[in-house]
Amino acid sequence: MSVGFDSVPGNDELKHLLARELSDGTLSHAYIIEGERGVGKRALADAVAKAALCQGVGERPCGECASCRHFEAKSHPDVTVVGRDGKATIGVDVIRDMRADTHIIPSESERKVYIIEDADTMTAAAQNALLLSLEEPPPYVLYLLLCTDSKSQLETIRSRAACLHMRPCTESELGEYLTRTYGSRAKRVRENDALWRELLVGAGGNPGTAAELLDEKALLTYIERKKSTLALVTSMMSGGADAVTTVTSSAMRKLKRDDAAQILDDGERAVRDMIMAKKTDGFDLCFFPTADDARNAGSAFTSRTLCMTAAELRASRDELDANMSVPTALLSLAIRIKNI
Repeated sequence: MSVGFDSVPGNDELKHLLARELSDGTLSHAYIIEGERGVGKRALADAVAKAALCQGVGERPCGECASCRHFEAKSHPDVTVVGRDGKATIGVDVIRDMRADTHIIPSESERKVYIIEDADTMTAAAQNALLLSLEEPPPYVLYLLLCTDSKSQLETIRSRAACLHMRPCTESELGEYLTRTYGSRAKRVRENDALWRELLVGAGGNPGTAAELLDEKALLTYIERKKSTLALVTSMMSGGADAVTTVTSSAMRKLKRDDAAQILDDGERAVRDMIMAKKTDGFDLCFFPTADDARNAGSAFTSRTLCMTAAELRASRDELDANMSVPTALLSLAIRIKNI
């Protein structure tokens, strides 16, 4: 698919802002693009880079000039992508090499673009090395720093780069993006209303997650995981012995930390939907495919029980993050909720 602003899911305000700055010649020398993983940060960075390098006349990127064609082929000599290359962090030497390259004038276009992926992982020394370039950049350089949270960057860097926050897509934006991008794969899922609803809610507005759930096996696995989580949480709230038996089973005792965290996160989302279903008719779902499903699941429990359960699920998640063992955290959770 051709790279351009139309290829970026949702975030119309950001796309219009950047297109206007390109048209007016007011594009900044550096942008921090922040947002959750999978939201489309690299897609936006590619669209900005391609448009900034475009040599066409009129709306950019034109998609037809030599620069656009080279960008599409991933062979543009004036684009450099910097990342971790499998390492935990981006070190100072990587940024120093990039800085040295900035002093070489562009080969093909009027600009040189540097896309720094996982900019959250730059070491303090790497950030300070980058700061030297941000303070006095060559006039032809454009930096695009991609991160999940701009607060991971030094204040001195944030003060020298415009911050663009990418929000999750609405369900309609996500549906349109999937249909446009994945064609027949999306159409097959969309033909089943129940599966399509599960996909849209499960994606949570995240295009990357939605793309993963287009795989039928992944989607069915996700649905089964939700069913198991819902059964466990409702069993805990019902006060029966089944929940304690389940969390002390050999399978649960072997559960990996990330999988246990996923159960707690899913459980909190399920209870959140149940609470909202008791309070209002119109709300954004984050677990159940329909409001009626959430209403029916929560009908046997009081608002107090649901609210306290949500708090306990969050507390258990914090315990896991603090390195409590998985069996201890889940058993403690089951006992606390049973005693609500």
